Amino acid sequence: MKNMRVNVKGRLFIYSLPIIILLLYSLALVGCITTDVRQIFHVKLLTGATSPEVRVGYFGICVIDRSASSCKSTWRTSADEMRAKLFTNSSVVEPQDRPMTDLINVALQLQTRILGYLLLAAGFLFIIGLFVLALCMARLKSRKSETHSGARAAGATQKKFLLGLLWLAAITELVAALSILQAVNAMVFLTEQGASGNLRVVSGVALQGLQWAICGFSLMFAGGVTAILASSSDSVSSHKVSSGGGAFER
Repeated sequence: MKNMRVNVKGRLFIYSLPIIILLLYSLALVGCITTDVRQIFHVKLLTGATSPEVRVGYFGICVIDRSASSCKSTWRTSADEMRAKLFTNSSVVEPQDRPMTDLINVALQLQTRILGYLLLAAGFLFIIGLFVLALCMARLKSRKSETHSGARAAGATQKKFLLGLLWLAAITELVAALSILQAVNAMVFLTEQGASGNLRVVSGVALQGLQWAICGFSLMFAGGVTAILASSSDSVSSHKVSSGGGAFER
């Protein structure tokens, strides 16, 4: 009975992980879209003590000075359009002697060409995996997959597809976290060495933490689902053997 309770608690913990993972995905991807999430960014770009800093998220950019901030989505936006969105009707003042278009253009190039969207791809794989998991759980509960060999083969294929999706999502997230960490560290190093003039790059801590948390929970979820499906298959096989043995004895 005690082992059964531990097993049930373990399964409940595994099945609750998608809620945490999806919440972390949401926080990571909306960074810098609004001022409420301006602390979630890949890097911030600085060009001087009097110029506003520019923070770069996955789909947003913020400009921040000492007393105000403005954050907007970068979806299908050029540097000139982004500059207008950030400074029009905003309390952030653009330096007259140092227009921000060039710095915003650098931020957009970093966002699309260097930092990339691997996290988004991992999220899509994870969501598809959840749908396939729901189908697998429904099949296991109904036991219809055990009626004939064709259905059993389809169920086995479905499980393999599910595990492939979950592990691929976790590995994609791991690759995303590592690649972004290396890219950001390289940018920070180059600017510290003076390779980019007066431009200085500072890495964001919160977004890196979110990505590594997603990676860890995703690996844990993929491993847990793998163990659950393996134990379910073992229980079905043992049930068949015992049922067959009882029929033979009779």
